[in-house]
Amino acid sequence: MILDREGELAIPVQVYEKKEDRIKGLQVLVVDNNATNRFILSKHLRAWECFPVEVPGPDELLTILRESMNHSECHPDAFPSFDLILTDIYMPRTNGFELVRKIRSIRGLKYIPIIAITSAATHGDAKICREVGIDGYLPKPAKRESLYRLIELVMSRLATEGRSADGHPVTQHTIAETYVESPPPNMKTDHHLSF
Repeated sequence: MILDREGELAIPVQVYEKKEDRIKGLQVLVVDNNATNRFILSKHLRAWECFPVEVPGPDELLTILRESMNHSECHPDAFPSFDLILTDIYMPRTNGFELVRKIRSIRGLKYIPIIAITSAATHGDAKICREVGIDGYLPKPAKRESLYRLIELVMSRLATEGRSADGHPVTQHTIAETYVESPPPNMKTDHHLSF
């Protein structure tokens, strides 16, 4: 526990019931131009009982999203809807920030949760994340535990609060403040994502 000068809890610790069910069953689009990165992210997601769909780049992602929107209007039960997008920020031709702007401009996708993962975090990224509507932000290399907790916090925040009024994305700092003492569920070891 972290206490302030008056002995009060300085960092609020959220306690969830059945943490193992928080992200189970999510349909996740994994966008990265690097096949190894997609493979590792998808492997972790499957271990958490999510359903990843790997996408090699922005153009393919936009095509999948538009097709899913068009198809779901005609046959709402026939095509899987996506619950979350995990995207790299720095990819050839289109960076992730521009990709998020394009996603947010598609009718019906303004509020889909989006988590950005980057190997080249730079000063000013947080401001851009707020401006374009990124819900979570994690620098690489990311620990498996951090990724799980980031997804859990993003999905929990959106389910309970909706989009944050201040637009601040969940970050590794949010994770540290939220999970002071409790280990995440089903984490045998805390492996780095090797990308």
